[in-house]
Amino acid sequence: MLCPRCNSTVPTRNHHLGHTPGETRPGWSCAAEPQVRSGAEIEQQARARPNPEAVDRRSFLDALAARLEVGALEYGNASFDKPMATTSAELEAEALDIAGWAYVMWVQLRRRCERLQCASE
Repeated sequence: MLCPRCNSTVPTRNHHLGHTPGETRPGWSCAAEPQVRSGAEIEQQARARPNPEAVDRRSFLDALAARLEVGALEYGNASFDKPMATTSAELEAEALDIAGWAYVMWVQLRRRCERLQCASE
């Protein structure tokens, strides 16, 4: 079988996944160079194909930037100078808050589903 990337005779179609191009193995070799794209090429390709997830990601990053800005104004970026143990304890507390809010939402969803089932019967 010929490799479509490098025209080498190889035992499998996916041999590029298992070795470095240019590496020799018993019975075959591959001289193909790895495909490396610049950041500009990747960005151009991303702009050419609309991606709803990318829009969501941009919205998320914008909201995160705004939140960080508010925190900087409110707390003066003091968090960056706190001891790591303090930051770790605060992060642990935040993780519990997130889990707690997820539970609250789960209960709300269950209640809404139960009401919708009763209404549809």
